[in-house]
Amino acid sequence: MAQPIIPINTLKDLIESKGINVLDSNIIGFDIDSSNLDRVQLNYPSRTMGNGIILITKGTASLKIDFQSMEVGEKDVITVFPNNVLEFKSFSPDCCIKGVLVSVDYLSQIDIQLNSHEAMDYLSKNYSKIISLTKDNGRIIDFHIQRIQALNNPNEDNFFYLDMLKRHMTLIVYELANFSKFQNNNHDFISFRKENIAVEFLNLVNQNFREHKDVQYYADRIYISRKHLTRTIKEVFHKAPKQIIEDKITVEAKMLLLKSEANISLVMEELHFEDQAVFSKFFKKNTGLTPTAYRRETLKKS
Repeated sequence: MAQPIIPINTLKDLIESKGINVLDSNIIGFDIDSSNLDRVQLNYPSRTMGNGIILITKGTASLKIDFQSMEVGEKDVITVFPNNVLEFKSFSPDCCIKGVLVSVDYLSQIDIQLNSHEAMDYLSKNYSKIISLTKDNGRIIDFHIQRIQALNNPNEDNFFYLDMLKRHMTLIVYELANFSKFQNNNHDFISFRKENIAVEFLNLVNQNFREHKDVQYYADRIYISRKHLTRTIKEVFHKAPKQIIEDKITVEAKMLLLKSEANISLVMEELHFEDQAVFSKFFKKNTGLTPTAYRRETLKKS
């Protein structure tokens, strides 16, 4: 089997490449400020296999997530999910960022009651979003990230650091979910079972979208009918499951086309399309451009 054209970075990869020293490698707190701002590689799409929360504590930043441009400023929080393509475009000179990255399995280990619709909404919608916090909320998130950094420092002695790390991460999620609740007036009740189906579907799509593009495959894996899955996903995400699968494939295709010097046929093989014509038709349907035209036009702008 051919190796992926674009490797997926895990937290372990980041820890090893950056020389980070932590007690628990499943969670990393980090700072970006004037002392290390110049080390952040701009205009370089990258991807980490983990969940992330990025808080702007000062200044402004321009970035892209899954090739969608975003402008963020003080007290804005950006959520990042596994397989999201993150690209920083620019920072203001005074920009300061605090963040936390956790492994894919870490959130399932912490004590979050997933029958809370708002918390589930925040955790499970695998689409990055910006949350503009108040000054007080921003300070609270900042505090919890600082505590995560301190507790995960090998030079700090704390017998209960593993449990305390999970508690601080739990509180970050609930703080953001609670704040989102008051920003969003649409609180239609969605049952715990439907939320579970939605989360399981997204996890399966993340793991299998390259090889499996048919909704029926995911319905079979969850042991429900295709009709039931489609109805549930539309209710939770306001998108058909087929569109969610195609969105993931399209983002991956864009990433491969921009990051690789390989020809189109290799990108097609990586995404398991039967031939180049089928891939080109799919890509044009979802972007309005052929793969060759997209690569040419995008690289021309960069």
